[in-house]
Amino acid sequence: MKKRRLNRRTFLRGVGAGAATAVALPALEIMLDDHGTALADGSALPALYAVVFHGASWGGGASRPSDGRPGGPIAVPETTGRGYEVIPAIGDFATYGVRDDISFISGLRVPEWGGHGFHALRVLTGKPHVFGQPTYAGGPSSDQVVADHLGRDTLHRSLVYRVQAAPYRDIEPDKVKVRRAQGLLSYGQTSDGIDAIEPEVSPRQAFRTLFTGFGGTAEEIGRRNDELERGGSILDFVLARRDAVACELGRNDCRTVDDYFTRIRELELNIERQMEEATAAAAACVSPGDPGTDPTLSDRYSGEDDRARVMVDIVHMAFVCDLTRVASLMLSYCESAMIMYSVIGVGGASIHGATHNLSPEEVAVHVAWGTKHFARLVAKLRDTAEGAGNVLDRSALVFMLESGSEHWGGPHSGENMAALLAGRAGGLRAGQHIAAAGAHPSRVLRTAMTACGVPGDRLGDITGTIPGAIG
Repeated sequence: MKKRRLNRRTFLRGVGAGAATAVALPALEIMLDDHGTALADGSALPALYAVVFHGASWGGGASRPSDGRPGGPIAVPETTGRGYEVIPAIGDFATYGVRDDISFISGLRVPEWGGHGFHALRVLTGKPHVFGQPTYAGGPSSDQVVADHLGRDTLHRSLVYRVQAAPYRDIEPDKVKVRRAQGLLSYGQTSDGIDAIEPEVSPRQAFRTLFTGFGGTAEEIGRRNDELERGGSILDFVLARRDAVACELGRNDCRTVDDYFTRIRELELNIERQMEEATAAAAACVSPGDPGTDPTLSDRYSGEDDRARVMVDIVHMAFVCDLTRVASLMLSYCESAMIMYSVIGVGGASIHGATHNLSPEEVAVHVAWGTKHFARLVAKLRDTAEGAGNVLDRSALVFMLESGSEHWGGPHSGENMAALLAGRAGGLRAGQHIAAAGAHPSRVLRTAMTACGVPGDRLGDITGTIPGAIG
């Protein structure tokens, strides 16, 4: 018997408490081909794209060599290729078992340091900043370019979140515009130029926007089930009407009508069986749970570790439920004044201050806080089964820092930058250490964009992918 198929754009629809609801389904077996690796119509499963950004540097301490703690870049794995060492800056790769799912790209370089915030703009958009632009951005950021390609068929074109709840600094009147730019990650092209997309910073609001009414409370679900049970089969009512007029039909018409309704009944029963299977398979697509009230806003730290955990959960489930296919998550501001001591137990300086005053080994602990949350997102996608594989198989995720560090120069530099590239979408070769020999970090983003099927080979002014990372 030919296997019946369900369209990928099918929604679970129902009516409860006087309001219509529609919930997108995850990729179910009934929507896939016989191998579970593509959609039933032969088209590829839609790719997923995410950028996670942390306003830290790959190194530091170089501005105070006289204190006996020379600065410089954080150490990178000695081994290139597969099986690279899990160094302290990525220590939670071991915790979550994701080393083989993430490629470590070292040796990245931006020719000149653009200043806090401006340097990140060069990486995220592939173009220099423009002082005449209201947001300084010279072009759209990679996530919005990808959203133009992937975001047309989902409820949310893209998600833009920031974990750091506030700037945590007094803002001088002449730096209001600059400080705002340091908390932005995403820029879109409009008819009027380049506009910044303000990130959502409240985990609770992010949850409500995506998951309010998602399945409903136990009482609401019970009420809807009662309504369905009272309604019974749609055909029960129609068949009663058929019997009432049957005497008016001739023998041949009665036979035709009986055969028609028999086929309809079989179709209804088959649909019920398929939806039971779909409901069971859709168990992966559930609300991540109401996070409750946001952590209290404080002076230099407002529960950002908990905020990051919730936002990772939200991005994960938004991907699984096909609510969006593009997300950007900014863990901390550029030149971040957030103090992480209560979480990481190293130094008392802000993330930015650490790069000036702490050793590269101590700065690595600040970096590791960011890579921890990235590793957790990767693990959650990997551990979510889908078809013949898992959701990470069609994902391209990038982790980026604000800057690198020179060996004996300032703690903020375009030299010796590093990035992480995770997933297996579009032929990504995960689990390697690639020494990129001076490649622009925007090429890491372009590699992920290529993996997601975005045409061309350019992000802004930067062309090409990272050799060996895809293909």
